This record gives sequence, C-alpha cells and structure tokens, in this order.
Amino acid sequence: MEVDLFGLERFVTAQDSYDSYSSALREVKGGRKQSHWMWYVFPQIQGLGHTVTSHKYSIKSLLEANAYLEHATLGKRLREITCALPVHGDAERIFGATDAMKLRSCLTLFDIVSPDEIFADYLENYFDKERCQHTLKFVSSELSYYKNEDAFTRNGIKEVPRAFLEGIDGSKTLTYNNCLGTISDLLGRGETMRMLVSRHLWDKSDFSAYRISNLRQRILSYMRSIFQIIADNVKDDNLYREMNDIYARNKMSGDTQLLLTADSFDIFWKEHCHDTRVRTLFDTLIKDSLCRPVRGTGERIYNGLARPKYTPDAVSSLKADEVFVFGSNLQGYHGGGAARAALKRFGAIWGQGVGLQGQSYAIPTMQGGVETIKPYVDQFIAFAKGHPELFFYVTRIGCGIAGFTDSEIAPLFSDAIGIDNICLPESFI
Repeated sequence: MEVDLFGLERFVTAQDSYDSYSSALREVKGGRKQSHWMWYVFPQIQGLGHTVTSHKYSIKSLLEANAYLEHATLGKRLREITCALPVHGDAERIFGATDAMKLRSCLTLFDIVSPDEIFADYLENYFDKERCQHTLKFVSSELSYYKNEDAFTRNGIKEVPRAFLEGIDGSKTLTYNNCLGTISDLLGRGETMRMLVSRHLWDKSDFSAYRISNLRQRILSYMRSIFQIIADNVKDDNLYREMNDIYARNKMSGDTQLLLTADSFDIFWKEHCHDTRVRTLFDTLIKDSLCRPVRGTGERIYNGLARPKYTPDAVSSLKADEVFVFGSNLQGYHGGGAARAALKRFGAIWGQGVGLQGQSYAIPTMQGGVETIKPYVDQFIAFAKGHPELFFYVTRIGCGIAGFTDSEIAPLFSDAIGIDNICLPESFI
C-alpha cells in the first residue's frame, strides 16, 4: 500500500468522473481529441496555465511526478494512453496547438523522471526531441540536487542514508547519537530535512506505507530528542511552548503529512539556528557526527563542500549544485563578457534575459539606471533563499559592458551578505 504524499487521488477522481479516462483513450486512438481532459490525463509541471483547473492538476515537483508514475492506477494509465498515440503523428492535428504544447510538457516531465521509456520515444516522434523549456527551467534545481552525490556520500559517510533517515540497515557500531549528530551537522552544512527526505524517496522510488512511516517516525524522534535537550538547558517558556506545539501537531498528523513534518523541522532550525543558546546545543550534538571534518583556509563550507569566500575573478567550471550569476540584457542576447561565458559553458539560453537557465542565472543590467537593476537583484536574492540546494557565484554584474562601477552595484547586494549560499565578489562586500 502506497501513501499519497501529494494528493494524487485528485487525478484518479477526475479521470473516473463521467468516464473521462475511457473517453480520452478512445479519442486518442481515434486520432482526434474532442472533449476536455488534458490537464488531468497528460499532467504537466505547474505554471503552464493560469486557470483554477490548470493549477489544481499541475505537478509541483519532480518527486511528485515520480510518485505519479509509481501510482498503481495513474502510472499504468499514463503509459497506456501514451502508447495509444500513433507512433508517428502530428500533435497539433490530434490535440490542437495549445494542447500539443501541454503534451510536450508532459512528455518532457516524465522523460526526466523515467529516461529511456516511451516518453522519450514520443518526444522524438512528435517533437523532434525538442523538450519543453519551461519544464526544464522549473525542475533544473531539483534535478541538479538529485543528480549530484547524496549528502551523506558527499560528506564522507560510509553508512547508508537509510540508517539515518529510517533507522534501518545501519552497522552494529552506529548509535542513535551518531545519527542525531550527523543530521544536525548536515543541517549546519546547508541541507534541510525536506531535501534529505526528498532525495531518499527519489533514489528509492518507493512511497510505500512502510517506508513513509519509517521516515516520519524517525523525523519525530529527532524532533523530540532535540526539543528535549533544548528544554532541559534553555529556560524560556515561550520557546518551550513553541516546541511543544510543533511536536504535538506533527505527532497527531498522519503519514501523508511526511513532507510537512520535515518542513516543520526545517522552519524551527531556520528560525533558531542563530540563537546562541540553541546553536551551542547543536554544536554539542555534532561531536557525534560521522560527517568528514571540513578544513580550509579562506573558504566557506556549504552542502559539505569547500567553496571560496569570494567569487573568483574567472569561473571556468562549476560543481553540480553551483550556479553562475551574470549580468544580462532583457532581450537575452548573451553576446559578450560574463553573459557569453554563461551561454557557452553554463547553460544560458539565448533570448532569455532573466532568471535561472541551466547552471546560470541572469540579472538584467542594461535597461537603465541602477534603480532599474534593484528589483531583479531582490528577485535573485529571494530565489537563492528559496533554493538552499544550490550555491550561487555572483559575478561583477553591471561593471563591464553596462558601464557601472562596483561602488554603484555593491549596495544592491547588501541583503545578500551573510546568506550562506550566495558568494559575492570581494569588491561588493
């Protein structure tokens, strides 16, 4: 029995209503879509549509797409109706122009989740292998985290992740204190509980009640242990009530709320990790961590890896979780300077002037004065905060072709100073 972490039954309900799936299958076999079922039969990543229906039936993450394919009914039906398409057909003739775009988004999404399956074949036959760029952009950071070494391996841990996240399959010498210390250490190195759990589920492609229950109970165990240590050592009634409320609320929730339980853990950590009373206790726990000690002069450690204190003058290569932040123009004409380097080396997309693209992030700097750049810088900082799985190298944006000086641009990044996953040029500090 599988646990529905993402409310996937909404798709089953929609497909079964008025025999919609059977109608869709019949229309696809007949070579012409005639009724309205696209959103919940060929689901796409969120953001392609702006209606209530499109939002309700959008897929919010790669992990949700993975769960969709693993679902006993939905995965079987998606493969069945995809195979029902003519092997070589015209998507616009069968679906119409708008729904043909949705089909490409759907095929792109599930080809990422399950490569070398039928989805790749139909991307080739119907769209000449051209994937949906919106889908690729939306999932790029999550995919990067899944493709990189897992946090445990990256930090030199020999025990399997399951030993820490489920309390199963650890060696005889592994203690609970080792597990608690290791998890605490990983949080201090930039991981989050949601990231660790999501990566584990992605690797296992298993949403069974047994696994989900193990994960949730393990998080609750860590939560209870940490809260008890804090309560025993920090005399603060408000903090005690907060911890008691968090634990009680999550203990009462069901296994379907696993990811929300992980989020509760992360929110508490984020809000209190700079409280010296709490941080001191976490540092004590870390003494039992199995993570490889970090060393380095003039470096910072993020996600278990040594990073430079400041953005290097020249960035020629990136690790899997690193992003090159460059100055662009709104038209996305990446013809010179750092923009050209982003285009040639780091996945920048010609014609896209703003935001994440591959392992690069564009900030427009050539549309006017410094005041016109600030909104895009603020947008970038918010994006970086929301993506702790990535590490961002900010170049001297605006200080080349755009003609600004470091002293003009640096104040725009004042809010980025101290954010662990943003690396700034030394001249911006």
